Amino acid sequence: MRKKYNILSLDPMYSPLHNKIAKIYGRESTALVSCLAKKVYLTKYSVILATTEISKINSEDVTVGLIKKIRSLKSHHHSYVEKIEGRSLTKSELEYMSKYYIAIRKLMLNKEIGLVILHNDLRWYHAIAIEICNELKIKYIVTEQGLIRPSTTVLDRKGVNANSSLMALNTLNARFRQPIVDLEQTRIPGKHDSSRSMLVFAIFMLIFSIERLLGSKTILRYMHNNYSKKKYINRLIGKLIHRKNSNIKITRSDYMLLLLQLENDTQMLVHSKFSKNSDLIKEVEKQADKMGVNVFIKKHPLDENSYSINDKSQLVNGCIKTLAKSARLVITINSSAAIDVLKTDTPLFLLGESIYNIHGVGRYVSVEKINDSFAKIKRSETDSQIRKSFIDMLKNDYLLDGAGFNFSMSSLEKKVDKLLEI
Repeated sequence: MRKKYNILSLDPMYSPLHNKIAKIYGRESTALVSCLAKKVYLTKYSVILATTEISKINSEDVTVGLIKKIRSLKSHHHSYVEKIEGRSLTKSELEYMSKYYIAIRKLMLNKEIGLVILHNDLRWYHAIAIEICNELKIKYIVTEQGLIRPSTTVLDRKGVNANSSLMALNTLNARFRQPIVDLEQTRIPGKHDSSRSMLVFAIFMLIFSIERLLGSKTILRYMHNNYSKKKYINRLIGKLIHRKNSNIKITRSDYMLLLLQLENDTQMLVHSKFSKNSDLIKEVEKQADKMGVNVFIKKHPLDENSYSINDKSQLVNGCIKTLAKSARLVITINSSAAIDVLKTDTPLFLLGESIYNIHGVGRYVSVEKINDSFAKIKRSETDSQIRKSFIDMLKNDYLLDGAGFNFSMSSLEKKVDKLLEI
């Protein structure tokens, strides 16, 4: 008989996935949310506002030791204030986060929580929750959009991206070993940006806008996202334009390909030394000059920024696999678009902590060493069979097939059973 848990959900991904997990594994299901609007995705949970719980904690309960612990955490907000705002966390920020720590720890103990589910591990309040889970030996699952997009989802018992359980593969010095694959996994034709997903997200945005208009007392401070309506409208328009203008536009040959990521994303702020794409572009252009090649720059589809580039660089659209196949080298921090690069034999250089940093798959280099590293690279460092095995492992062993509002309950059960070691 499957074990049931008292489940605590923190902010979910924009789908009913947390609901589905609660339906299978929940004895009593509680959600501690950063805003009332998140209730749209948590209909199976008893919902508690984080701001309400924080207000119950007195400043006198915050110790010097706890402040020190909160200051040392790694989170999106910690990195944002350091890299973008050029400052340290204030006393007010540290005290507020410390109160959250005390409140959620009490909640976990009082509710006898046995499983925590959260979306993305680097929101400051999620980083705190994981810290407490590790202290109290409570199981937790982190969710994220899948590496093979838009139709897969990540569920990981450790973290996501550079904090994921996949990072253990980076310690391998030998060839990547092909794992045992689940050949019975059913492919689910779901997408994170399906029409239904966007409709429910629009409802969430409407509720959040009203909530903010009424004074924001229910909204947690220092959130990673301001949920600007203008931003999401521009993103929708950008997606439509991107789909229409998907043809490849190349006017130069002999190039390296640079795959940009969104600024203020955790991949850049937390897992790399960069804070701006403009700085990244300049550094890569310097290395390209030394190599005597051009730079093709592919922006993230949702990137609305304009960048100043030199006359040997070119912004390009189109199929990443096709662009990568003809390139001498592909460079990124840790973009999920690297999956398409791995379908080619082109060397992949990584400028940040990355799950692709595996011999035969990709290679971490500091940006100042791109030219030197490329000159020394051996053909054996890119191995098509290892890359194929890596992608097969992601598809058949690591990722959950399905996204948005479309998941197979049997596949979900099999995946979560494995994560909980049932």
